[in-house]
Amino acid sequence: MSPDVFWRRVERTHDCWIWQGARFDAGYGRVRADGRDQYAHRLAWAFSFGDIPEGTVIKHLCGRLDCVRPEHLVARPRTPQG
Repeated sequence: MSPDVFWRRVERTHDCWIWQGARFDAGYGRVRADGRDQYAHRLAWAFSFGDIPEGTVIKHLCGRLDCVRPEHLVARPRTPQG
């Protein structure tokens, strides 16, 4: 999926940018890219900052699982709890 197509599926509010496409059961945005389902927030990170560093997870600073606003996403070291 191209960045242009991805960002057209986002509602930009005054705070969070909400994914308008499909969602996983847990509430995370879901997007079909490279032949598989992926988390929308991870794709937003990659489009905005580049490859996700190995050994990290992308967390939502805002706490909203369907938010894809780059400023609300942060890479954190992966822990045994995830």
